[in-house]
Amino acid sequence: FGRSIQTQGEVTITSKGDVTSARVACATGWIEGKVRNAIVCTGDLHVRVQGKLVGAVDTEKLIVEKKAEVEFTRPVQARSVEINGKASAILHCDGCVTINKGGIFDGTIYAKSVNFDRGSFFTGELHIGEKPAEQTDLIEPAKPKVPLVLEEDVELPAQRVQKTAPKGAPVRTAAGRRRL
Repeated sequence: FGRSIQTQGEVTITSKGDVTSARVACATGWIEGKVRNAIVCTGDLHVRVQGKLVGAVDTEKLIVEKKAEVEFTRPVQARSVEINGKASAILHCDGCVTINKGGIFDGTIYAKSVNFDRGSFFTGELHIGEKPAEQTDLIEPAKPKVPLVLEEDVELPAQRVQKTAPKGAPVRTAAGRRRL
């Protein structure tokens, strides 16, 4: 299916279904097939996928069903998350993430709270009460607001560092060139 879908009802994508539309907007959803772009649910989104879910997910409540083995390739945004099967993702949750007995999660969780039932498994990073860094911070390091001046030459990647010297004296940069 290739057109955008918008409904206040339920959307079900069966195991043989393949949705390539720009966006799927619904009240509740059941995903067992392939979604290649964004899915937005104002209610519960049940996922029972065997493989990768390429589309972006934004939902009120994400429920990874038993027998699911899903890898979310884009970060998931949800108000609450319940994991009963196996999932791999970067989760951004405004509320509580619950990994129930038999649930397995591998990835990064940013949430206000997390609940691990006995018999659940978690591997990855856990950030409670923290907001994730901006994407630009991950790509390019923040530049210092005050110039960096060191007492000796130092090699730093992609930065020029200069030695403290009297005004007008030649100065060596980290690249080894002399500046007059």
